[in-house]
Amino acid sequence: MATVFISNGVAGSPWHLNGFNQIGGNNGASGHIYINTGSNEHIPAIYALEHEYMLVFGTPAVDGKIVCDAGRATELVSRLDTSPEEVDSVFVILLYSKSCRSCRIITDRFGFFTIYYSQTKYGILFSTSFQTLTELIKSVGDVTLNKSQMFEFLWF
Repeated sequence: MATVFISNGVAGSPWHLNGFNQIGGNNGASGHIYINTGSNEHIPAIYALEHEYMLVFGTPAVDGKIVCDAGRATELVSRLDTSPEEVDSVFVILLYSKSCRSCRIITDRFGFFTIYYSQTKYGILFSTSFQTLTELIKSVGDVTLNKSQMFEFLWF
């Protein structure tokens, strides 16, 4: 289980000190990325690329080789943008832009690897565990269900 928190810079986030470690150090800008790897299951590989941080859950493969270093991670991003059909295996990738403070989520073509997310007033939480995600959300206040989004999820 791993949980990723992308801060939007709002002060008072309850997760900064609750087992989450900041990725990339403190550069003084609002909006940081934090990770909590509660167990040894589904721990992402983390790559600090030139313009973004890349968190890889699973085992994406390019040309039959699993991505396992920053050089291959850069190639993976390029292939996902130009020829996504050439990337195989089961994975979810979070690409966090350092300059834009935005996140892209890329999954394998079958959507096999499950990741859950929630937007809060403090930022966005991603987790491989639905239970962990709901516990974190409940810790900061009431949880409200967006019924139209739930219906859309169940419809497809």
